[in-house]
Amino acid sequence: MGTEQLLGFEPLELSFPLSLNKELSSSLQLSNVTENHVAYRISASPKYLVQPKVGIILPQSTCDITVRTQAQDKVLSEMQSEDKFLIQSVTLSAGTTTEDNRTDAMFDDATFPIEEREMQVVYIPKQENNSADVAELILRGIVVSLLGLVSCFLMKQTLSLIWSLAMVGMMLMIKMIKKLVSDSVEDWIVKTLLYIFMHLLFGRKENILSQG
Repeated sequence: MGTEQLLGFEPLELSFPLSLNKELSSSLQLSNVTENHVAYRISASPKYLVQPKVGIILPQSTCDITVRTQAQDKVLSEMQSEDKFLIQSVTLSAGTTTEDNRTDAMFDDATFPIEEREMQVVYIPKQENNSADVAELILRGIVVSLLGLVSCFLMKQTLSLIWSLAMVGMMLMIKMIKKLVSDSVEDWIVKTLLYIFMHLLFGRKENILSQG
């Protein structure tokens, strides 16, 4: 291998934003830092689709590479993958242009040393999912609180309605008793009914409040 670096790499690691059951994509930029035409070749596991994986970069120019991989169906225990990319580069003979052959023959028949570099694959979890989860929890808390307030309001209104209906029923019963019995019997029946009514109503109300 030669001592002069032929290509620059950006980034230094190939990162994939981790998302379950979705195709993952990443990009890489190769920079020709020399005054010569440089050929490159990228080798990787078959599960990675590299485009373009072989090519020629003009002097002081760059080339953008796109890498795709199949969807992940489970959460990885480690973000650091064991997968690596091998990137080879070689200086081409004078007079070579980008229209020349871009196959592996450029490396098989190379007259200059071939430079090799390995690039690590890293999976990065999406940070925005955390903020989305927090927002969802806050929204659920607000909804639950509103439902609780509405339930308390309806319960209060229901108790008031029951009390009003009970009073109306009591008045109607007293009027009916006045028409059917004498005054002495009427007083006894009214007092008895009032006692039973008040005991049932307020005794029931105290039980509800103690249970709440």
